[in-house]
Amino acid sequence: MKSLILIDDNDIDNYINEKLLSSFTWIEKLTIHESSQAALDDIILKIHSGEPLPYMIMMDIHMPVLDGFQMLDKLCETWPQLGKECNVFLLSNTVDPKDFERAESKPYIKGILGKPLSCNQIEQIIRAAA
Repeated sequence: MKSLILIDDNDIDNYINEKLLSSFTWIEKLTIHESSQAALDDIILKIHSGEPLPYMIMMDIHMPVLDGFQMLDKLCETWPQLGKECNVFLLSNTVDPKDFERAESKPYIKGILGKPLSCNQIEQIIRAAA
């Protein structure tokens, strides 16, 4: 089963992204978290219980408590094979070159996508994840 976890603290972006992502048949299960800490706890629970891990994680870079980079770094402490077993994309409206440099320095991050998502971006994701 191909599952996707969407992590974003913005309700409007979540609503738009959920509608778009739900239209793609390759996504069999879509889980949305509005908190990076809640998502981290959920994924770590899945790891420890032996449940199937997500095929893809999409998450906002800039969130309260743990930003996207911090959350993924913590996740890698428990699940070091993150990039080999899961496709990770960051979501942002950033134009800060430091965010792009930081994303490129993390081997498990496949790219940064603009928010809200578009059909064109989903097609790019499918190609990058293949």
